[in-house]
Amino acid sequence: TADTAVDGPEGYWTGYLSATAAGGVQVQTPFAVDREREGYDVTLVHTGRDGAPATTRYTSVVNLDTYEVIYEWTTNPTPVLHLPSGRYGLYSWINGADTDRTRYSSTMLVQPAFVVDRPLTIQLDARLAKPISVTVPKADAVPTLIAINATWYAGPGKGAVALSTPGAFAGNYVGQIGPDEPAPEFKSTIGASFAALTDGSVRNSPYVYDLVWFDQGGMFDGLTKAPKPAELAAVESTYAGTGMPGEDGAEANGGRLAPSDTYWTVYVPFDLPFRRTEYVNTDGGVGWSSTFMHRAMPAGSTYPATMYQSNQPWQTYLGGRTYRQSWNQAVFGPSLTNPAGAADWVTRTGDVIQAGVPMFADGTGRPGSSMVSATRV
Repeated sequence: TADTAVDGPEGYWTGYLSATAAGGVQVQTPFAVDREREGYDVTLVHTGRDGAPATTRYTSVVNLDTYEVIYEWTTNPTPVLHLPSGRYGLYSWINGADTDRTRYSSTMLVQPAFVVDRPLTIQLDARLAKPISVTVPKADAVPTLIAINATWYAGPGKGAVALSTPGAFAGNYVGQIGPDEPAPEFKSTIGASFAALTDGSVRNSPYVYDLVWFDQGGMFDGLTKAPKPAELAAVESTYAGTGMPGEDGAEANGGRLAPSDTYWTVYVPFDLPFRRTEYVNTDGGVGWSSTFMHRAMPAGSTYPATMYQSNQPWQTYLGGRTYRQSWNQAVFGPSLTNPAGAADWVTRTGDVIQAGVPMFADGTGRPGSSMVSATRV
């Protein structure tokens, strides 16, 4: 037997017990003991939207002290995890029959934070989640991206992300479970993008919608949004071309609360030259950055290669206003305008000056980079 009720660090202890008899005969016996830190059983009870025990589910627990992720992806609807005491977050997808039996459902449940300081039972009941619905003013718009995101971030090397990108709103649900526990490191987002569908494709859509909403410290309990034109900013964008055969463009808008935040977006391609209207929401403090790619089809390839890329730094807009942007316009050259952050484009550390000047800014001064240094058209 081993007595671990002594002062000393927790963890595994190993060694050998040696006994020496008369005449030098020696016997060694290995031993090992786990001086486990304080821990408790956490029971996870999974229930589907039909009220039955859920066996098709994917649950993960995030240790908010170490950011280790524990995956509980079995088919047992009531697994028991033995967790060291501390703070944790949890996310789960429960899949199965919907209340509308003609379709399949996927429910994303999140508990931003909970404390393990005693035995716990956590109810993951898909029926608590609510549906997601986002509509836009144009009736012919179809979703090009739906992104449901849960993020824990406490600094470099300390983070976890849970992301769902369903193909449609119907049959998808989201909700927060458990009692409220402060979770300053947690943020959730729901984003939706739309374009016009023509002949089975959104290529050359005359408009796009990019919309995103945030919940700092909590998870969405469903979402219903139908923004009106007066609540959106309209960006009239013009994209120049070179006349080169096979060229095209693609541009994406990413919304976030701060320039350093991560985001999800989608590129909608178009022939060059091109004009389109890009609508973005402006509520909740959201700002937007944009990325344009000038592409060409390499010989023998079926997918275009990027020749040139430029970026519009994060900025905010006002709802009901119309803005104008020109992309891919000459003359291209070095520029120190439009820095995306404090480190752009020249920094000094002590006696060392570092310069990272974008050499292919477009005619508006928007920073860019080129994959080719010279060409002939």
